[in-house]
Amino acid sequence: FAGSLKKPRRAFILVQAGAATDSTIEQLKVVFENDDIIIDTGNANFKDQSRRAAQLESQGLRFLGMGISGGEEGARKGPAFFPGGTPSVWEEVRPIVEAASAKAEDGRPCVTFNGKGGAGSCVKMYHNAGEYAILQIWGEAYSALQALGFNNDQVADVFESWKADGFLKSYMLDISIAACRAKEPAGNYLSEKVKDCIGSKGTGLWSAQEALEVGVPAPSLNMGVISRQMTMCKDERA
Repeated sequence: FAGSLKKPRRAFILVQAGAATDSTIEQLKVVFENDDIIIDTGNANFKDQSRRAAQLESQGLRFLGMGISGGEEGARKGPAFFPGGTPSVWEEVRPIVEAASAKAEDGRPCVTFNGKGGAGSCVKMYHNAGEYAILQIWGEAYSALQALGFNNDQVADVFESWKADGFLKSYMLDISIAACRAKEPAGNYLSEKVKDCIGSKGTGLWSAQEALEVGVPAPSLNMGVISRQMTMCKDERA
C-alpha cells in the first residue's frame, strides 16, 4: 500500500472515532516516512486531534484533522469540511478538498483552514452544537403551539411566517416545516407515528462540557443535549 503512493504520501482515513482511528494511524506510522501526511476525517473529539497532531509532528509526520458536515445531502452535492492541523498539509490538499466540497451561493467552497492541532474538529463540534440548540428551540416552539391547540399544518404556517424577514430562514427551519406537514397516504400526520427516541454522536455533549468547563452559559445547547438524553430513556418514560 505505502509503496504504491507517490511521496509525500497522503492517506485519507474515515473510520469510527476513538480507538479505531488510533489503531489505523499506528499502522500507517509503521510504513510512512518523514513528511508523509495522515488526514483523519472521522467524527473525532478535538482534544484527540490535538494529541494526534502533536505526536505525529514530533515523529516527522504531518497531520490534518478534518471534520465533515452535510449528511445525505452532502454525499450528493458535496459536504462542508473543517480542516485543522499542520498548516503545510492544508496547502497541499486544498485543491482536492475544495473541489469535493459544497459551494456557497456566491460560488465559494464550503471549507476553510481553521488552525493548528484540533482546531478544525473544534469548529465542527461547535457547528453541531448550534444545530442542537436550534432544533431544540424549534421543538419547544412546536410543543408550545400544540399545547395551544394548533395542528401540524398550523404550526408549519407559523414557522413559515418566521421566514418572511429572512432572519430565521434556514435549512433547520425548512426541514422542521417539512416534518410538520408530512403525512401518511391515509392523511394522518407522520409525526404521530415517529418513535420519540433520538440518538446522538457526541458532539453536542462535548460542546456542553466545554462550555461548562470554561464558564460560558449555553442554556439552549444544554437543554438540547438533555432533551435528547431524555428521549433515549424511553422505557423509563413509559
